[in-house]
Amino acid sequence: MMQVRPARERDLEALLCLEALCFQDPWTSDGVRAELEQLHCRPLVVERDGVVLGSLLAWLLGGELQINRVAVDPAMQNQGLGGLLVAAALERAQAEGADRAYLEVRADNAQALALYLRHGFGQAGLRKKYYHDDMDAVLMTRSLTIG
Repeated sequence: MMQVRPARERDLEALLCLEALCFQDPWTSDGVRAELEQLHCRPLVVERDGVVLGSLLAWLLGGELQINRVAVDPAMQNQGLGGLLVAAALERAQAEGADRAYLEVRADNAQALALYLRHGFGQAGLRKKYYHDDMDAVLMTRSLTIG
């Protein structure tokens, strides 16, 4: 059974593995560890039978959720795990009083763009040459208020 839970220091190795598998520019061990130590960080993992299959790193600051990374083991992609993580992050942020969520996503990442659109995000702008390879980022946002 799949379970979404807060990430902990003991998940560091699994988070680093996901970084290496999923991103052209993986975060370093120090970078991921620093994320886990920040009071405003809201890291999540999705696991099955104790095995971490995906992660989400986000910040909750000033009533806003900033989703920084979503990673799902390539062998487990297209099975709804990214959606579970995003939905859990939005729900938890809303429960903590957040009223808005933001993220940046590579303009050429159709799968991620579709995921965020399914979860109510809309395009709010474009960040030119945002990534190290000069790829643009689509800035996306959504309200977390009901009604």
